[in-house]
Amino acid sequence: DVRVMTLEAARQMEQLFHSLQPSLPGTRLTVTGGMRRPPMERTDEIGRLFALAKSIAEQEIGIELEESGTGGVSDGNFAAACGVPTLDGLGAKGGYAHSPDEFIEIDQIPVRSALLARLIERC
Repeated sequence: DVRVMTLEAARQMEQLFHSLQPSLPGTRLTVTGGMRRPPMERTDEIGRLFALAKSIAEQEIGIELEESGTGGVSDGNFAAACGVPTLDGLGAKGGYAHSPDEFIEIDQIPVRSALLARLIERC
């Protein structure tokens, strides 16, 4: 599992893996596969969409919204790769994602829903 922030980094990783050579005499190395999901590269359009979401969150709903990038993957990666401005992470607020201790903050569901609804209205 390799995650990258840019398409260029994805190409570099694939080249790196496919250029590997065995180091033990008499052995061979076969590399198969490749990057299966495109990275969600930050574009100017995504920046503008985030600025709108941040403005709505802070001025209309009263919550702080911060931008980050993780190199993670979601279905949003495919939309972003097609040129559609995409934000990820607008769902439930919680912690310990993808672990046995994962949780969501129930009282934040209406707040996050309001943010998403308002963002949809404004777009």
